[in-house]
Amino acid sequence: MPSNDVSEKGSKQISRREFLKLAGMAGGAAGLGVGFGSLAVACGGEETTTTTVASTTTTAALTTSTTLGLTTTVSTQPEAGRTIKLGYVLPITGPLAPYGTGVDLMTQLFTDAIGDGVVLADSKKHPFELLIRDAQSDSNRAAQVTGDLIQNDKVDLVISVGAPDMVNPSADTAEALECPSLSSFSEWHAFTLGRKAPPEGFKWTYIFGWASDGNAVAFIGALKQIPSNNKLGLIFANDADGMSWMQFAPTVFGQVGGFQVVTTDLYPPGAEDYTAQISKFKKEGCELLAGGMLTPDFTNFWKQCRQQSFQPKIVCISKALIFPAAVAALGNIGYNLCGEGGWGPWSKFTEPLTGLDSKGLCDKYEAATGQMWDETAAQIFLLGWAVDVFKRAANADDKGTVVSAMKATNLTSLYGPMDFSAPVADQTYHPHPNVVTIPCAVAQWVKGTGKWPVDKVLVYSLDERVFQAAAAVQPIQYG
Repeated sequence: MPSNDVSEKGSKQISRREFLKLAGMAGGAAGLGVGFGSLAVACGGEETTTTTVASTTTTAALTTSTTLGLTTTVSTQPEAGRTIKLGYVLPITGPLAPYGTGVDLMTQLFTDAIGDGVVLADSKKHPFELLIRDAQSDSNRAAQVTGDLIQNDKVDLVISVGAPDMVNPSADTAEALECPSLSSFSEWHAFTLGRKAPPEGFKWTYIFGWASDGNAVAFIGALKQIPSNNKLGLIFANDADGMSWMQFAPTVFGQVGGFQVVTTDLYPPGAEDYTAQISKFKKEGCELLAGGMLTPDFTNFWKQCRQQSFQPKIVCISKALIFPAAVAALGNIGYNLCGEGGWGPWSKFTEPLTGLDSKGLCDKYEAATGQMWDETAAQIFLLGWAVDVFKRAANADDKGTVVSAMKATNLTSLYGPMDFSAPVADQTYHPHPNVVTIPCAVAQWVKGTGKWPVDKVLVYSLDERVFQAAAAVQPIQYG
């Protein structure tokens, strides 16, 4: 369970215990009747290129060695098992493409780690085949390629990433077609309530996901570090993520954070003009800003904020500010923006499939791409999770035993503990039968001091057992 208190760092922060106490009140005010951990929301297209990574099947061999006719030593390698097929659905093109930037490195790391196969519970060595599909940032496409993977390619398990508009249709398709499915890099309330989860939970689909309510509370911890008039503007897209956020964000930021919250209508994804939102924020005197936006949307929005002289002291934006390339592209106006800080070289955990620690993985990413490390490199943990499931499944040919292994997952990921076997309880990392949540933190993009134009610095953590803030929040500079 997340720790109850957070150390003071820099300016005054709100403790985790205070957040949980207030957030419980916020849940009631939102009409949800739950505490912090559950503040929540209630096929077509052309075929894309397929990247298939297959390990080599090794035939079982028997070696006999005889010495002086007296001693015989027999060494038997594991019998060869059938190939396990993993489907991987993510956006490689379109506005959500930043979620796909680490796919080539992930593929190579997986291939190297698997080698000629893995010995599973049946004592046979099974090759693994990875089939990657580009969802093209389109919900219908995500559903279509998932269906194709299951029905035509006969995959044993589907993995999906890339925000609710990618993950939800993929998971819905897997649930309907009774195929085991693992997801991440998406929000868990949208995954459950947004998909109308039955009371007992889904049978086939599980997520290690972000918690928007937790991110909101973490954002509060960052926003409170800078003196302000306490007026907070909120901006969200009219997509699955934005609709999820807006069902609890005004209450959390208002009652938990004590801000005077100014909301705007959900904007259509891909909007070009944000004058209406900016004008309202200026009229209401907002000195703080938070929200959730796609990367290209935020780029347009933030440039227009500067052009129209809207100058909030602190900006905390979900999704768009995960990726360094998006911030670096803004130049000087990208400095001191804040976003999620759930993973980076500061993470103290090791990825079990590859044996790489977080710093080592970041170094691998930079060497392979020539670009600054990106959180998408951490997607390799999903493939490690899938392999771990099949290693524990009593019978890889029985989907029921695969699901049982998914439900019993207790693995240390790059993001920290991932324990689906723990009791389901509010205000814990296991708030729903199909969900374990990623620990929440906030990072700030500051001017780079090394080879990259920006550095990502952890400035707030909701669970300091997982990671610790390295610096206090700095206000945005205008000039």
